[in-house]
Amino acid sequence: MITWLAAKNKTFEEFIEGKTECIINEGRFSITTFKKESLAQDEFFSELRLKSIEHLGQVKNAFMETSGEISTFYYEDEEVKFGLPILPFLFNAKSKMIAESGIYPCTFCGFTEEKKTRSSDMPPLQKTRVG
Repeated sequence: MITWLAAKNKTFEEFIEGKTECIINEGRFSITTFKKESLAQDEFFSELRLKSIEHLGQVKNAFMETSGEISTFYYEDEEVKFGLPILPFLFNAKSKMIAESGIYPCTFCGFTEEKKTRSSDMPPLQKTRVG
């Protein structure tokens, strides 16, 4: 009966099974989607690291599937962008001050932009290949 209802009614199907949500789009967090999910940022980063991802600039899209799994789609090597590092020793070195000019990410959403010198412990980002 439930299977039949789910097949006939999209709203009921989403209520019972949930729906696939885009968590990363073009290397940036979808903040509204991420807030809805029960996955904490460190858990999410752990899942990405298990897929040999070093920074969000490698990820074109990531989806939270209805099964709870994370599907990731990568940029081609030549298209990799600068992105928020997810390796713990780099992510934890974040600072609000800029020490040297370079490209820096927002640790909240992953948006990257060029910043001019002030003071920071975090080195400028580098592009790396997907392993």
